[in-house]
Amino acid sequence: GLFVLVVPLGSWYYLKTGQNYRRAAIKELLRKDSISVTEDTLNVFKGRTTIFVPKSQMIDKSILDKLENQFGKTANFQILLGDSLTALYSQGTLAKYSNKHYLLIDTGRYIRNMYAGGIDDIKKLVEHTAIILPRLKEIDIKMQRDNGKK
Repeated sequence: GLFVLVVPLGSWYYLKTGQNYRRAAIKELLRKDSISVTEDTLNVFKGRTTIFVPKSQMIDKSILDKLENQFGKTANFQILLGDSLTALYSQGTLAKYSNKHYLLIDTGRYIRNMYAGGIDDIKKLVEHTAIILPRLKEIDIKMQRDNGKK
């Protein structure tokens, strides 16, 4: 009875919980705004998942180090400090979000979410970054047929 009822129901419940979590997270990550090509003349955001920090003096540097350790080796990921890009964000779309601590920007230059500096916000930022990062396609294993040739 254990393997017939409990294991399938437990598996179903576990998978359903994960599916509901992912759906809720994706709803939070709907596109909020976009950075136009004319604003991103240096193509800083193009093709990269970015955590943008408008004012780095407002945040704890150890948080940036932890984010870099977790996601830094991922292809096409970057953390940008707004202090180094003042000319880029002083006008336009990014200027609207200068009061936020962190912005999550996807590879298509869409602002997905904004975060304050609280611990819960940092946890959400990490979760959302993991969801937004593009997944690399795994290499398919192909069988090579001999067809009697040697």
